[in-house]
Amino acid sequence: MTVASNTLLDPRVEGQYIIRTDPHCHILPGLDDGAPNIEMSLKMARRMVSIGIQNVIATPHGVHPAIDTNIDPDFLREQVAGINETLQGEGIPLRVFPGTEVFLRRRIRQMFEKGQIITWADQGQFILMELGFQRRSAGVLEVVDYFLDLGITPIIAHPERYLWLPDDPALFTELRDRGCVFQFNTMSINGHFGPKTQQLALRLLPSSGSFIIGTDSHHDADRYFDLNAIKARLKELGLQDENGSYKVSTPAPVPDLSDLVRN
Repeated sequence: MTVASNTLLDPRVEGQYIIRTDPHCHILPGLDDGAPNIEMSLKMARRMVSIGIQNVIATPHGVHPAIDTNIDPDFLREQVAGINETLQGEGIPLRVFPGTEVFLRRRIRQMFEKGQIITWADQGQFILMELGFQRRSAGVLEVVDYFLDLGITPIIAHPERYLWLPDDPALFTELRDRGCVFQFNTMSINGHFGPKTQQLALRLLPSSGSFIIGTDSHHDADRYFDLNAIKARLKELGLQDENGSYKVSTPAPVPDLSDLVRN
C-alpha cells in the first residue's frame, strides 16, 4: 500500500527496504535533465511499480551551477499534483511527492528562509543535498549545521560520486556523526559509473550509519532498476539482518580510501 500523503516518509525507515520509496528521482517531465516529457515519466513510473516501488520523491536539480530549473515550491507542488492525477488516470499505483536535489551553496540558507526551497517530500523534516562532483562545495558543515539546528536532517546525495571524497574521508565521518542520512545510487553500486565509484560505494556503505538507496533515474533504462543485484551486494556486505531489513547496526570506521583518489 502506498504511504498516505499525511504520513511522514522517514528515509531512515524507508532505507530498510530495497526499494519501497525512491528518495531521488528526476521523474517530473521537462524540468531539468530528467524525463523530457510525460510519456517518459509514465514509462519510469510503470518500471518502478514493476519492481515494487510505491513512492517517489521527485527531486529536480536546484541551485545548480549548470542546470537551470524552476524550483519554486508552489510550482513543484503543482507539477507533482499534475503527475499524480495522470498516474491515477492511467491506473499506475505510484505516489509522487515533491522535493529538490539542492546543490549546496551557502546562500541556500537565505533561500530557505524566504520560502524558496522545498524540503524532501515537502514534510519539513529532511532535505536532499548535493555536495559537488569535482570539488567539495564551500561551507558544507556550516550549511548542514544550519538545517540540523532547524530540526531538518540533510540527506547527502550519492557521496560515492564525489571525486574529492577519497581525499577527504573525515568529512564523511563528520556528516555521519551529525546524523545525516546518505543516499547511494543503484547505478554506482552496480558499477555503471566505473569501478572506483563502485568500490567507494561498497566501502562507505558499512560506515554510513543511516543510508537509503535511490535510483537517481532520469529515464527508464535498465541500469537504474536492477534491485536484485543491489540486494546481493548489500547481503555480501552483511547489511541485511535476520528480518530481511537493510541497515547498519554499528557503523564501521571509514576505511582507507587512498587507492581511490582520482588525479
